[in-house]
Amino acid sequence: MTNIAKVTGATITGLNNNAYQVSRANAIAKSLGMEKTCKFVKGDFCKMEFAADNTYDACYAIESTCHAPKREDVFSQVFRTLKPGGYFGGYEWVLTDKHDPKNGAHLRAAKNIEIGNGLPTLTSYTVVPAALKAVGFEVVEYEDFFANKRGEETPWYQDLDGSYWRPTTYQFTPIGRWVLFHLLTFLEKTQVAPRGVQKVSQMLHVAAEGLVAGGRMGTFTPGFFFLARKPVDAN
Repeated sequence: MTNIAKVTGATITGLNNNAYQVSRANAIAKSLGMEKTCKFVKGDFCKMEFAADNTYDACYAIESTCHAPKREDVFSQVFRTLKPGGYFGGYEWVLTDKHDPKNGAHLRAAKNIEIGNGLPTLTSYTVVPAALKAVGFEVVEYEDFFANKRGEETPWYQDLDGSYWRPTTYQFTPIGRWVLFHLLTFLEKTQVAPRGVQKVSQMLHVAAEGLVAGGRMGTFTPGFFFLARKPVDAN
């Protein structure tokens, strides 16, 4: 958010349902001298009680609305709080048209992504434009950003793939995972780290396995871009 505010000069309100993360985010914005343009509030994006109708000029969501039980729940709130003519853009986590619900490998990859990232059931990319239209948006465009890239690009999942070793991705290699598991177990037992850290780490590695598998098979993308517009004549 602070990067977007710096580039655009916009005043932005961030929404998060975790009080600790909200307090940390506001502290960071203040340390950057951006507390007047970047404000974070705690709330439920399916019930945006902090915002009145027709309040915001634009809205964006990056890899977040996939956590909603139903896309319509959050999209309708965005629609309500946007000014007529306002745009809503974002990136979604979705299954691509290559996903086969009868394929065991495809199902395992999707389930690991859901478990490791605390997601409800992953859905097809077609659900996103359909949900936007259902709540009143005009869908301007949408595409799988990664599928439509050209050239020899680095795979989006490379940093999660243990076969690509770098210092910052050591934890995803087989030996790195073993070391991390035992290190966190020791830190928990000695009460240096809070209880549950090791379990969270394992959960995130399950997510990484699903993301890499889905990325390699082309059945999942974290980069489904959409842009929608609230009609000018909308109430």
